Amino acid sequence: MSTELFFVQLVNGVQYGLLLFLIASGLTLVFGVMGILNLAHGSMYMVGAYLVWYFVALTGSFTVAAILSAVIALGLGILIERMLIQRLYNRNHLDQVLLTIGMIFVFNSLQSILWGNDPYGVAVPHALSGSVPFTDNSSYPIYRIFAAVICIAIAAALYFLVSKTRLGMLIRAGESNREMVEALGVNIKSSTPLCSPSASCWLPYQALLPRP
Repeated sequence: MSTELFFVQLVNGVQYGLLLFLIASGLTLVFGVMGILNLAHGSMYMVGAYLVWYFVALTGSFTVAAILSAVIALGLGILIERMLIQRLYNRNHLDQVLLTIGMIFVFNSLQSILWGNDPYGVAVPHALSGSVPFTDNSSYPIYRIFAAVICIAIAAALYFLVSKTRLGMLIRAGESNREMVEALGVNIKSSTPLCSPSASCWLPYQALLPRP
């Protein structure tokens, strides 16, 4: 293997790893911080992907589709959290598994009814469709660089939110000892429910960045 090919594959591997982190970050936030085992995260990721495709086809705008998809995904996350997830905070993981597996079947059925089972794709925006020189004989797509930068920015924002803010402190404390936090006068119920809708909000972006 030549040195040039090695570095190209190395950069591809780092970029792919960042995309995997982005996809897993919502699940990590909900399970790692809230202790909710959401097996339907992949199905919600699928819904985010279809929302982006649908709005790109409808409006012809990559930016408008991303914004509309995020708003709808946030609303869906709030609805699911209020109607379903909220009831699982004090239940064991088996109950969480049973409910979220049921959600998988519901999302998959809705996907077949609303959009069918054909594969779809979204074109790369014109502003990100070029490439930059990587070596003397190869170049690297601008879109992949853009996706990697977004992933790093989200990782930094999540770290700051969970580790450095009062909200993150309350969420972590509520997961460790919910009863003690409530005994200290903190309304933990108003803090932890933000995680699930927030994770849903960036599902369209998780689906959008790897696919064009």
